[in-house]
Amino acid sequence: MTKSVEADCNPASRRLLARMLSSYRTFTLGPAKGEVSSTGDPEEDKEMLLSTAEASTYSAQEVAARLRVDVRTGLRWAEANSRSKIVGYNELNALDEEPTWMKYVQQFKNPLILLLLGS
Repeated sequence: MTKSVEADCNPASRRLLARMLSSYRTFTLGPAKGEVSSTGDPEEDKEMLLSTAEASTYSAQEVAARLRVDVRTGLRWAEANSRSKIVGYNELNALDEEPTWMKYVQQFKNPLILLLLGS
């Protein structure tokens, strides 16, 4: 008996997967050399693009199908390298972290803490 990928994921993981997959642009596998290129058809390109909100409503298999990715085997190295050259690396951008001193000052916003310090 085979398990589906969706059954193995909790809802938060599914949303994260959908969000990450939705950042890819439209590509198809070239017939001769295994190169990746845009489809060139604006209607087909629109069909493959997903917003985060839209992708979160689909199952993992549906998102993968829209992005033309096999969830069992993933992308071949050549295809992954071609996509990364076109759309960039698959990484999350971290927000600027709050300075340590600001975190320390935030601890004293609570009136109860100020009362305890004053006593």
